[in-house]
This record gives sequence, structure tokens and C-alpha cells, in this order.
Amino acid sequence: LPRYREAYEVFQRARYEWQTLERHRMQDGLQQLSRAAELDPSLIGAKLELVQLCVTQSMFGFMAPAVAAELVHRTTKSIPDYSRQAEAILPSLGWVHFHCDRNLPAAIWAFSLSAHLPHNSWTTRMRADFELSRHHFGRAIELLQAALREDPYSPWLHSRLAWAFHLEAQAEKSVEGVR
Repeated sequence: LPRYREAYEVFQRARYEWQTLERHRMQDGLQQLSRAAELDPSLIGAKLELVQLCVTQSMFGFMAPAVAAELVHRTTKSIPDYSRQAEAILPSLGWVHFHCDRNLPAAIWAFSLSAHLPHNSWTTRMRADFELSRHHFGRAIELLQAALREDPYSPWLHSRLAWAFHLEAQAEKSVEGVR
């Protein structure tokens, strides 16, 4: 029982550290999440956060995409039946399949298995980025507009929607969104 308590405490500290989005604190969070998952392999939350942190560090240029992909794959494989036990990991895995592994069928599989997940900032960001990367601007716009109905004051959703309108060559809507 003390080991599980320690794992959970390390997990909570790691969540705080990496969400600062400061490079060194994110790296500390990575080590702490790895430690928490090591102490309690059943702590799915730590593994999910570890995967999201790896993808975030890769997106920010703090970690090589190949290194992030390796950690994501290793972490995902450590969860038995992850597509059911840890569905929230699928958008990150889809991102890795598409951007790092260059495996479109695997990315589509991961995103389609997680299509029923409700809006949260991470899942919606991964889905929107996937659609934008594939030049499916209309799908990304629909997804972002649906998310904005749930979270109308989210600045990143508004900026991403303006970007999607820009990419679809709808300059007026893009500028309106920025304003």
C-alpha cells in the first residue's frame, strides 16, 4: 500500500510539473511519470500523462519525434488491451502513427476507435491536428465548432478555428475568428 501511495503522489507532482510547459520542468515530469508507472504498473493515468507529455515535447521541439514515438509505443504496449482500458491514449497514439511512423492506416484506426470520446482539450487538439494535417479542413472546422459550443471561451479553440478557416482559404471567417 505505501508503494501505491508513493506512486500516486509522484504522479500528482509530475502532472503539475509538466503542465507548466517549461522545458526543464517537463523533463522532470517525464522522469516522475516514468517512476510512478514503474512503482505502480496499474496506474493508467500516469501512463496516459506520459504519452501526452511525450507528444507535447515532440510538438514543442523538446524531444526528437523518434524518441517520443518509441516512448509512446513502449508505454502503450505496457497497458493490456489499451484500446479498451485506456481509450484516452488513442488520439496520442494516432498522432504518433501519422506524424512519426508515417502509418496512415494505423492512425485512422486509432482515431476511429477514439471517435466517441467526449471533448477535452487534448483529444480535440489531436483530432483537429490530424484532420488539418490531412487537408480535411472542413472536418477540422466542424470538430472545432462543436468543441466551441461546449467550451465557448477557450482561446486555443478560437485560434485553431481561425487557422483552419485560413487553411481552407476562407480569409473573412479567419479574420473574424481572430477578432
